[in-house]
Amino acid sequence: MKMNTIYKLALAIPVIAAFSACEEIINIDLNTASPKLSVTAIITDQPGPYYVTLTKSESFFSSNDSFPAVSNAVVVISDDAGNSEQLTEIKAGVYQTNNLQGVSGRTYHLSIEADGKKYEASSFLPYPVALDSVASQKITATSPGNKENKNKYYLKCYFTDPKGSEDYYRVEPIIPNLDTLSSSYQIYSDEVTDGQHVEFPVQKPTFSFGDTAIVEFYHVNKENYDYYKTANNILKSKKGPMASASAPQANPLTNISGEAVGYFGTFAVNRRLIVVK
Repeated sequence: MKMNTIYKLALAIPVIAAFSACEEIINIDLNTASPKLSVTAIITDQPGPYYVTLTKSESFFSSNDSFPAVSNAVVVISDDAGNSEQLTEIKAGVYQTNNLQGVSGRTYHLSIEADGKKYEASSFLPYPVALDSVASQKITATSPGNKENKNKYYLKCYFTDPKGSEDYYRVEPIIPNLDTLSSSYQIYSDEVTDGQHVEFPVQKPTFSFGDTAIVEFYHVNKENYDYYKTANNILKSKKGPMASASAPQANPLTNISGEAVGYFGTFAVNRRLIVVK
């Protein structure tokens, strides 16, 4: 799969579920008190180029595409092996690497100078964890997603968690060759499954018999996992009877300094193709 797919998926700001805490699919819609620099930056262990997207927004998670791009920024990514590259702005607010290659086991540093301010972030790129297999399961009354059409299927991923370390994952199923990519993924922590063989149900989206799906399986670091999980928790806090959909909310934990919102993500990627049957 092209890296552009990963880039588009990141920009979509998908649905999130934290399986270690609950099994709930959540749509993110947060506000911030004042405009901030919004950053989406991703490096993987797959061939580049990689992208950094900068906008100014009052809501990093809004589906509104009209927030102004931040152009003419100086964006530099370096690693702890001595490699460094200034990214090229290929269109308003979108910056691209040319030669940098993500390597597992390295720590990457992001530096942004924009509108007279400096923002920085660091992120460790984990080693890949194999996705052993993916299977499809027809939805029944006791299946995840049982409110969906019973002629639909969900996916199950199988992998072996490394023993003796804290590990975090993001799982995203994709239907290839669609103009609109899947906008859902789930996150998982090995807090109670360290070193075990894991069967992971992927609740959304559902598929029809004969569909071809690609499952993107990301090994992420704790800081990236915490970003997704806190986004999840913030949204849940808005669901109470006193919650206001328009009230400003705290932002998810970010690894970017300088009062920016968003994240600098470094992922090891594994993927599997499956024909649903």
